[in-house]
Formats: sequence, structure tokens, C-alpha cells
Amino acid sequence: MKKQILFLIGLIFWAVFIVISCKKDDTDPPPVDQTQIAWVVGQQDSNLYGNILYTEDGGETWERQGDSVLMSGIDLENLYVLDKKNVWIVGTNNTLFKTTDGGKTWVQVPTPVIPSNPPLSSISMPDHNTVWISGENGVVMKTLDGGTSWTLFDTNFFHCGGMQGIYAINEQVVYVVGHFDKEKGPRGFIARTNDGGSSWDSIQLPDNYHKHSWIGVKATDINHVIIYGETGHYANTTDGGLSWNVADPIDPGDINSLVMLSNKIFWGACDFDQIYKTLDGGASWIFQSAQGVGPSNQYLVGIDALDSKTALIVGQSAGYSPRGKIIKTTNGGDTWVLKDTCKTNLYKVAYAKE
Repeated sequence: MKKQILFLIGLIFWAVFIVISCKKDDTDPPPVDQTQIAWVVGQQDSNLYGNILYTEDGGETWERQGDSVLMSGIDLENLYVLDKKNVWIVGTNNTLFKTTDGGKTWVQVPTPVIPSNPPLSSISMPDHNTVWISGENGVVMKTLDGGTSWTLFDTNFFHCGGMQGIYAINEQVVYVVGHFDKEKGPRGFIARTNDGGSSWDSIQLPDNYHKHSWIGVKATDINHVIIYGETGHYANTTDGGLSWNVADPIDPGDINSLVMLSNKIFWGACDFDQIYKTLDGGASWIFQSAQGVGPSNQYLVGIDALDSKTALIVGQSAGYSPRGKIIKTTNGGDTWVLKDTCKTNLYKVAYAKE
């Protein structure tokens, strides 16, 4: 009996030890809400290193990343956030960077040798291994193996122009937009492939809309695509490009960045602190303004949104002296709040949504 009691006491102590050892340390930080994670990229600062800014509290605080790998003299132009771990960034001088651990470490990804090393302007990724990139001098390229090998497409087809925007709806259907110079000035250019780049078609818009330069393109699926750019002009399709809807410009300034939350809800950032939102697929637009929120009269060049209420926007100076700002709304754009400002231009922002 005595041995049984001792055994029972020992068993109880063992169970208590297991429970205590498995109990979570109250001092451990709470898990990060993934919807509060975002990145911002921008121009090189006074130390000549491009900006990578990171937040995990929805923009309340920001910290720099990537200084150990970034090269002097490189501006960071655009980014694509796959999830809270995987982010890719394109920059000037034909440069590409990525992280696979949420920004703790960054590495440079080799790109094809391109004459004059033009700036890379836009990046889109339908999956973790497929990367599409566009840039100046008609650069359009893709990788199917995460950057190990690349296909560089014929720059002559893209008129050796500035291909500012690219969006890969999937591995096969990809849109590229930009501009090329003609005798009478810049002209917009739109291209699409339906077979992963094996063949390309140029798209003509009605009402001579190609007299305007295009800055970007977004889509929710193969049917719903919007192209936007110079002097508030945009065109969208709801039938996969069989027909295009064009309308009067929404603003005298450029539409520099746009996010599609659904087939109906888009949010656009424009020049001089002007913001526009549509709830009906572009049939009508709600005007919003960030005038007086941080540095004034900025070009708002980057926008991303979690939903129809919460969005982040970044801006750059419209004058000679660089100045950037990050603003946020949590009430659908009725009011915007300054979250950060810096003495360098900021270009793009993206949430980690997955």
C-alpha cells in the first residue's frame, strides 16, 4: 500500500510538472495580427540607401529593413507582398530583392543582363515561383522558378518604352501597360498575353484613349480589369477585354495607384493629395482629399486597402526637395490620419493579406 501511495504521489507531481512546463509564458508577446502587417518602399535616403519600411501594427509604428543588403544609390520602385513571409521588391539599376522570413533577412535576386540597366517599375506574382516584372526601355520579363532563370521578352514589341505597370492574373493571362514616345508626345500602350508570353496582342481603346500614358493595371479575375494613368483617365472591362468602357477623367492629376477590393469597389490615389473611390465599378466616383494631412500637395503614388474601410496611402513630394508621408483611413476615407513622414520620397505600399 505504501508503495502504491508513493507511486500515486509521484504520478501527481509528474502531471503537475507537465502542466506547468507546457503553460505559455505570460511574458511572451501576443501573436501578430497578420492583417496589420504592411511594407512601404521608396527612394534612397541621405545615406543613399533605398527605403524598406515595415509595420506590424497597422501603420502606427514603422521600422527599417534590408539595410545590410541594399546597394548604395538604388531607389526601390515597387513591391509585391505574397504573404507575411514572402515579399519581392524591384528597383532602379535592374535590381530585385526578396525576403522569405518577413523581412528579417533580404537577398538580392539576379536578373537578366539588360543594356543600360534600366529601372524596374512594376512586379506581379500569381504564385510563389512565378514572377512578372516590367520596367523602362520596354523591359518585360518573367521567371517560373523563383528567379533561377528568366525569360526576357522582345523590347521592340513594347516600343522600348516605359512599361510602368504589369499584372499577372494567372500564369497565362498578363497585362502590361505604359507609354512610348511618338513625334507628338507620349502615347499609351497596352499589351496582353493569354499564353504566358508565347504571343502578345496590343489593345486599342475607343475614343482615342491611347493619347494618354498609362501608369498601372489591376484585376480581380480575367473578366474584370482596370487600366489607369495620366490626367485621371481610366478604362475598364467586365468581359475579359472583348469591350472596354472609357469615361471622362476623374481628376486633372494622374491616377498613380489603384487597388481593386472587388469587381465594384476600387480606390485610387492621385496627384496633389486627391483620392477617389468607387462603389459601382467606376460608374461614379466619391471624391476624398488628404489636403492638410502631413506635407501638402503631394503626389499620392501608392495605395493598398484591407477592405472598404481601411487603407494606407504613401506620397512623394511634388517639388524638388524629397518628402514622403504615410496616411491611413479606418472609416472608408471620410478622414485620413498621418502615420509617418520622412525626408525621402515614398513610392508604394502593400499589406500582407494572406
